[in-house]
Amino acid sequence: MNFPEFKDCLLSLSEIIYFDSNEYLREKTSNPFRMKEIIDIAENLLANITNEDEKYFLMGTENYKKLLKF
Repeated sequence: MNFPEFKDCLLSLSEIIYFDSNEYLREKTSNPFRMKEIIDIAENLLANITNEDEKYFLMGTENYKKLLKF
């Protein structure tokens, strides 16, 4: 997957991320397997990308890992 395809893929995150009202509105995922897949794609792109702007964008995807801890 290339960077533009990955950005399009991120649009689907709203379908699997929700705010849990029982956990003080903490963000959670309803599909941890898909979330892990997206994180893995981002890490692979980050390891192989040379464009600094794209690299900076991809570094922000590290925040998605917190959704897998709950």
